[in-house]
Amino acid sequence: MFISDRERGKLSLPKKKAIPTLAAYSKTYLDFCKNDKKNTYALKCQIVKALTRYLGEYSMDKLTPFIIEKYRIERREKRTRSRIAV
Repeated sequence: MFISDRERGKLSLPKKKAIPTLAAYSKTYLDFCKNDKKNTYALKCQIVKALTRYLGEYSMDKLTPFIIEKYRIERREKRTRSRIAV
């Protein structure tokens, strides 16, 4: 009975909220930061750009410490490789 009511849309169940990606959330975050000092805002933009380049497509509920740690390790390795190449 409940299943058929749910299928027909007769139950007033809460709808799932859309969870933004990191890129979408970061854009909103930067909009709130526009009144910060010029250098502070520039630094935040730079950080957001670096993070969204790698993690931008992840939805906020899918970001885990494991994914972030993987990002940190890859950045550290990339920095190390660029120092060796110079």
